[in-house]
Amino acid sequence: SESAVVQSFRYGFVKAFSDAPDTLMSGFAKVDKVLKALYVRRLYLYPRFHTSVVNELEANPPVVEELRQTLAQKVKNMQSAIAAAVQSCIREIKSSTSLIEWADTDLTLENCVTTNFDMAISRQLQHDWHRLKPATKQLVNDLRTLRTLFQCLIQYDCISFWRLINSIKSMSASARNP
Repeated sequence: SESAVVQSFRYGFVKAFSDAPDTLMSGFAKVDKVLKALYVRRLYLYPRFHTSVVNELEANPPVVEELRQTLAQKVKNMQSAIAAAVQSCIREIKSSTSLIEWADTDLTLENCVTTNFDMAISRQLQHDWHRLKPATKQLVNDLRTLRTLFQCLIQYDCISFWRLINSIKSMSASARNP
């Protein structure tokens, strides 16, 4: 894990880049939690256009190696089933409320899965959340769950993913029958 790598450089320093630095600022004390998890005491944030960052990147350009592993057929089938469920949720949310400003570029399946699409929808509905139908609220929560499933399908091993599915099923059943 990242923490083990950083611990091995305990007396040195770590340089890191982020494509989404704004996610460090979302939530309560998220930067503090990251620093504690990585056992880092000080944090210096520089934008990419800062002269020292530009000079460092010019002197030592980053080397990116992309490794790919093909997915098993059953994983591909699960991925397509989750994708169909995401598209269905989006279609139902779109038809159930006019409170969300939809852009055609935002409604791609890739954006729904890779970005915090569910959080963007929640932010748009936040002011009118109390006026939404329970079914629409459930669709937003379902979209969040489906995005989690999409990410965990690739990250988890089969047993961990099966446990996640079972926990979601049991939570769903307990919510229906309290």
